[in-house]
Amino acid sequence: MTETLGREIYLKKLINRMHNGEIKIITGSRRCGKSWLLKKVFKSYLLSQGVKDENIIIVSLDIEDEDSDEDLSDHDTLKKYLYSQIKSESEQYYVFLDEIQEVQNFEKLVNGLAAKDNVDVYITGSNSKFLSQDIKTIFRGRGDEVRVYPFSFSEFCQNRTESTAELWKEYYTYGGMPRLRNLKTPEQKARYLQQLWNKTYIDDVVERNHIRNKTALESMVDAMCSSVGSLVNPTKIKNTLQTIQKVNIDNETVANYISYLENSFLFEGAKRYNIQRKKIFRLDSKILCG
Repeated sequence: MTETLGREIYLKKLINRMHNGEIKIITGSRRCGKSWLLKKVFKSYLLSQGVKDENIIIVSLDIEDEDSDEDLSDHDTLKKYLYSQIKSESEQYYVFLDEIQEVQNFEKLVNGLAAKDNVDVYITGSNSKFLSQDIKTIFRGRGDEVRVYPFSFSEFCQNRTESTAELWKEYYTYGGMPRLRNLKTPEQKARYLQQLWNKTYIDDVVERNHIRNKTALESMVDAMCSSVGSLVNPTKIKNTLQTIQKVNIDNETVANYISYLENSFLFEGAKRYNIQRKKIFRLDSKILCG
């Protein structure tokens, strides 16, 4: 069960950033465990260090609180609530804001909280509306990003009794999304991944970037998934789409789509490096899944 997984690598990163005066921003693809890391793992650590429960202020902005009639996604309501919970200037408080993009004009509110000497601020955001490129603009040097990935193979194997060979086969077939550990059958796992990819990731990219040709994007993603670990560039992808999938697309559009997918944490590019000339090749990269 995911409840027993501490995600120690990311916990250590948060611990090392405590009280540094910056806004800790947990990023990564949807469903990779950002909220769990913050609200369960890191909170448990703080409690173990003697932090009082009432000094850990958690607001989940993507779900409705059944115990409250207030709409905390409203900027002014959220501001009033948060400052009402900070009852002392001498005690340390920790503010967790999950899915902060749900609040309009949240930048000043978050920056204002972080400016208080006794408040440590941690936020997460959806990859459809809150990307790495946004952090540099929104927080102007006051944001400290912690990138979270799905389970590594080591994490995936925790508290499992199967052989290493069986676990590796399951891992390379389905990947390390945390919820997969709670699904029993291959059909359940495949359906979950298909729904997550099509209804969440792809739709996020289309919505965020106002993409008109969703079919071309999906075809390009298929081509990139088939090229993981291989050298690619926009021209190679364009030629593959035109030759095999009969999709007409130009180099500039392919380059833009690659950028959108990388910004959404779905793919990463590993640049080629010329050891003899000590320079990075500009065009070719290896594609890595996010």
